[in-house]
Amino acid sequence: MVSADFRLCEKKCGLKFLLVRVSVSLNGAFFFKRTRYKSHMRILMTGATGFIGQRLMQMLEPHQVTALVRKKIPNNGLVLPDWSASALHGVLATIPRPDCLIHVAGVTASLSQQGFFEGNAELTRRLMQVSHALWGDIRVIVISSLAAGGPSVLRTQKDLDAPCSWYGKSKLLAEQEAQAFYPQACLIRPPIVYGPEDRGLLVLARSIARGFGVVAGSKKRYSVIYVDDLCQSIVQAVSLTQSGVHYVAEREAISGYDLMATMAKVLKKPLYSLPDGLVPTMTACAAGGAQLIGLLRGKASALNWDKRREILPDHWVCEGMETVHRYYETMPQVIAAYQAKGWI
Repeated sequence: MVSADFRLCEKKCGLKFLLVRVSVSLNGAFFFKRTRYKSHMRILMTGATGFIGQRLMQMLEPHQVTALVRKKIPNNGLVLPDWSASALHGVLATIPRPDCLIHVAGVTASLSQQGFFEGNAELTRRLMQVSHALWGDIRVIVISSLAAGGPSVLRTQKDLDAPCSWYGKSKLLAEQEAQAFYPQACLIRPPIVYGPEDRGLLVLARSIARGFGVVAGSKKRYSVIYVDDLCQSIVQAVSLTQSGVHYVAEREAISGYDLMATMAKVLKKPLYSLPDGLVPTMTACAAGGAQLIGLLRGKASALNWDKRREILPDHWVCEGMETVHRYYETMPQVIAAYQAKGWI
C-alpha cells in the first residue's frame, strides 16, 4: 500500500515546488520526491458543466483553464457544435498548445449499449486523436470510474479488470483509447462521488425524505469519495508524472445500510430494512420500470437496467487513502445543500 501527502513549498527565488512525501510498505521506510510545480499551466478540460467538472474548474485556479463544452459558459468556454472529429479539430486548432488535457466528460446513463460506447469510448478516441495530431505529447488525465475495474472486495492497481456493466466496459475502453495515443496517460478511477451538486445520491435522499427509505443487502459495501477530495487528487495529478490506473477513495468503505442510514438520521426519517434475498426481485422491478419510462420519454434515468448490473454485486471497494472529508461527517452538509436548493 502506498500513501502520499502533498505540500507546496516556495523558495526565496520565487520558484514553486510540489513536495511529495510517499509512504511505502517496504520496512516502513519513507522517501521524498520533489517535482517542479508550474503555478500557471495551460489546461484544456472537458466536462466542465457537470457535477465534478464545475468543482474542478474552481479548484484549478490559478491555472489558465479552457473548457471544451457543448453549451456556452461564463468563462473561457470553447463551444462545440458536436463531438465529431471535424468539429473538434476546427475548435481546438484555434487555441495554443495546452500543458495538460483533463478529460472528465462522459455518459453515465443511457438507454442502450451503443449510447455508452459512443459517449465514452468513441468520444475519447476522437478527442485523443485530434489533440495528438495537433499538439503531440502532452500531459493527459482521464477521469474514469471504479466501474471500469469492476466489483471487488478490495480492488487494487494490480487486479485484472472485470467490468460488469455496459457503463464500466465503455469506461475501460475509453481508458484504452486514451492510452493508444498517450501511453503515459493518468487514469483516475473514483468510486461513488458525493457532494452538494450530486444527483446520484439525491435519488436515495428523496426517497428517504418522502418516507420510502428502504434498504436491502446488509452485506454490501462501497467505497466513496467527496467531490472536493477527488478534485484535489486531480489537481495534484496535473503537476506530477504518474501514469496508469489510480484509485482514489476514502480509506474506509461503508456498508449499504450505513450509506442510507446516515441520510435517514440527518433527515429524521425512518429506514426500513428488507431481507437480502429480495434484492434481485426489487431491483428488477425498479430498474425495469425506470427503463420503460426512460424509453417512453426518450431519456435515460439514473436507475436503469444497466445500473442494476452494478447494484447486484455485494462489494464495490477499492484501495483508499487519507482524505479531508469523511462520509459520516460530510453528509449532513450535503443534505443541507439539497434542502437549500429545494431538491428535497
